[in-house]
Amino acid sequence: MKNKKRNYVIVVLVVLLLALAVGYAAFSDTLNITGTANAKGTFDMQFTSAKIDTATAKGINTTESTAEISQDKNTVTVVVKDLAYPGAGTNVTVVAKNAGTVPAKLNGLTFTGLNDDADIKVTFPDGLVENEVVQPGGTCTITFSVKWDKESKLTTEKTIEFTAKLDYVQETEEFTGTPNHSDANANAL
Repeated sequence: MKNKKRNYVIVVLVVLLLALAVGYAAFSDTLNITGTANAKGTFDMQFTSAKIDTATAKGINTTESTAEISQDKNTVTVVVKDLAYPGAGTNVTVVAKNAGTVPAKLNGLTFTGLNDDADIKVTFPDGLVENEVVQPGGTCTITFSVKWDKESKLTTEKTIEFTAKLDYVQETEEFTGTPNHSDANANAL
C-alpha cells in the first residue's frame, strides 16, 4: 500500500512538473521586433545672388568688374578689373540659400586663385558668418571686401580674378535617447 501511495505521489509530482513546464512555455515567448529606418534629408547650400557694390567701389572699373554664380550654384567667380592704385577696392555681396532639408552651419567662404597675389586682400568683418546656422529654406547675406593693399609697393594697375565657395557643415541635433525595458507583469507575479 505504501508503494502504491508513493507511486501515486510520484505520478502526481511528474504531472505537476509537466504542467509547470507547459505553463512556463505557454507564458514565455521570444518577441522579435523588426523595422526599417529611412534617411531622407538633403544637404544643399547654394548661391542665389552675387554682385559688386559699385556704390562704394574706389579706384576700380565698375562696368567690367563682375561676380558670377556658377551653373551648379556652388561657386562665385569674382573679377575686379583695373584696380588703379594701392588702396583701391570694392565690396562683394553674395546671398546663400539652404536649398536642402537639413540645417547648415556656415564657417565662412573659401577662396581659390588668390595665393599668387599677396598684394590683394579679401576680408570679412569679424564674426560676419562664422557659425551662423541657416535653416532649410533660409538665406544668409555675406559681404566681403576686395582691396589692393595700401602698403603695397607695386604701382601697375591690377586685375584680380578668384572664386569663392561656401564652407558649411551639417547642424542638426543628435538623438540622445537611451533604450530601456519595462515589464508591467513583473510586479504581478
